[in-house]
Amino acid sequence: MNIETVEALKLAIESEKRSLMKYLEFAIRNEDIRGKNIFIMLARDEFNHYEHLNQLFKIFVTNDDHSLITTLPSSEVEKLVPTLKKYESSKKVSLSLKEEQVINIALNLEDEAKTFYLEQYRKAKNSHTKDIWKGLADIEESHYQLLISQTFYLKELAYWHNIKEFSLEISED
Repeated sequence: MNIETVEALKLAIESEKRSLMKYLEFAIRNEDIRGKNIFIMLARDEFNHYEHLNQLFKIFVTNDDHSLITTLPSSEVEKLVPTLKKYESSKKVSLSLKEEQVINIALNLEDEAKTFYLEQYRKAKNSHTKDIWKGLADIEESHYQLLISQTFYLKELAYWHNIKEFSLEISED
């Protein structure tokens, strides 16, 4: 049993639990249905991470057979992120300070988690363990990209082939 890995898993489990609770809170408080659904999806992913990390913790505490370690399955968010660049908002919504704060908190949670998982990846000596940490970092990056797309949606920034769109029409505001 690697004590450093077990301690890292404890921290990761608590981090996923904290993110899960925050995302559920954000989903409840969010009035925009798209935002609500995104936070529900993120909460579901965090719950799956929490469950998976608990299983890993049990393996590391009770067994030195690292072949029992399984990689985290692809999440809904990971599958969704590549298609987001094709999405254009059709609804005009302004980003309120409260929404912006919520998204910034979520972005920070995802960035901190990704950084932590990459640090554990670099420290890991076992290839199975490295794969787990790298997979978690990749998932957190996909969460980060989803939140960025939500920001674009709320700020009415549409992108087409990674190029910001703009209008040549004169606004009568």
